[in-house]
Amino acid sequence: MSANAHALTRGERSTVFALVGAGHFMSHVYILSLPPLFALIKTELEISYAALGLLVTAFHVATGFSQVPAGFAVDRFGARKTLLFGMFLSAVCMGSVGLVETYPLMIALTVMAGVGNSVFHPADYAILAGTVQKQHLGKAFGFHLLAGNLGFATAPVLMVALAAWFDWRMAMVVVGGAGVAIGLCMLLFGHNLRA
Repeated sequence: MSANAHALTRGERSTVFALVGAGHFMSHVYILSLPPLFALIKTELEISYAALGLLVTAFHVATGFSQVPAGFAVDRFGARKTLLFGMFLSAVCMGSVGLVETYPLMIALTVMAGVGNSVFHPADYAILAGTVQKQHLGKAFGFHLLAGNLGFATAPVLMVALAAWFDWRMAMVVVGGAGVAIGLCMLLFGHNLRA
């Protein structure tokens, strides 16, 4: 059991869980935010499904290759700073996909969003390990994974609904804005987001 786990009250730990869970939820929404919009994007930009698939590939390649550097960043700069960087980078870049007019810019933004997305697991696990008593770590990790899978489950319905209410571009802007809002909550209330 870490010293940090002793130092935090139950309310403080609940705040940590909520912030970490919300960030993890949003990171998984971003993973599945584009595929439900492919038909709309294809029609507007007149590009192929292969090109659209490359957007998702670019996101995941960037995430994959950035995972280890993200872990080093957590160790070097701290979990909170790294998590905030990733939250804001992924949110701003995914939201900006709805604002750009060209495919190359969309690729660049999804790559940068993937880099931002890479921080969540290294930072989240370091934070949970530093704030949760050892006998509750299994439950904490389970809730963390639940939040991510809820993001997967929510994303397709959410993106289709937003696109129906507005259009595909505004759908991306809205989910980007939601991530920025979560990042601001982490900034304002996340002083206990520490490893």
